[in-house]
Amino acid sequence: MDKLQKNDGFTMIEMILTLFIVSIILLSTITYIPRYNENNYEDELKNIEYIFQNAQIRARTYDTYQHVIIYHSTNEIVLKDYKQYYEKRYQLTSCFIVEGGLEDVIYYPTGNTSKFGTMILNCDGDVIKIIFQIQKGRYRIER
Repeated sequence: MDKLQKNDGFTMIEMILTLFIVSIILLSTITYIPRYNENNYEDELKNIEYIFQNAQIRARTYDTYQHVIIYHSTNEIVLKDYKQYYEKRYQLTSCFIVEGGLEDVIYYPTGNTSKFGTMILNCDGDVIKIIFQIQKGRYRIER
């Protein structure tokens, strides 16, 4: 008992210093994450694309007709499936649907569309056209 025990552990100061250095290294590796901008029309265009892709995929997967209705007055796009009573609504916030364009599109179980035409959007003064091509459910976006 007269002998002092040999202590091989770290002191509290050494542990705090080590954790401090490790935390600084970790903080320096975090990249910049941009803030979400609610009125970003690029995100809104991606959401609109998602709705049309969702309609086509649902038509082929469930072998049903998917009806996409474009409401000019309420600035809203609605995806409906009457067989499964599915409805998805998307309210546009950054862009406005210009009247006179396409009012609805039906996706057949084969993935083809019922008609062709243009959906015109006004996004922060920029005119953006979503042009539906005949058959095969294809569309393109012109800016």
